Amino acid sequence: MTPTDCFQRAFEALERAGWRPRLTGEGRVQAFCRIHGDKKPSVKLKQTSSGVLLTCFAGCLRADVMKELGLTFGDVLVEQHVNTATKRRIEAVYVYEDELGRPVAEKVRYRPKGFVWRRPAGSDTA
Repeated sequence: MTPTDCFQRAFEALERAGWRPRLTGEGRVQAFCRIHGDKKPSVKLKQTSSGVLLTCFAGCLRADVMKELGLTFGDVLVEQHVNTATKRRIEAVYVYEDELGRPVAEKVRYRPKGFVWRRPAGSDTA
């Protein structure tokens, strides 16, 4: 899946949920958050090289926004493939957990410096 595919999937989810998305530029969208009942659009969607960044600037948790829209990390992140021919080694792993303490994603730091997102097996839910 490409970053454009991720963007399209997230945009369509906003439309289906009635969040009234509006394009504000290339790879950028504003929408009304239905979690807290917006009067002004506070949800921003931005296409990046690794997928899309979905944020409610009124303070709703990203996991709650994704759940409300029926999206998973697999829907909004491009699957990263590590080239095993390089001499990189893992320096640190940062685990991201849901509200129940279950791992849902990991950010891996490599040396020489580089970062990759990965999802533990069976963590396809937001």
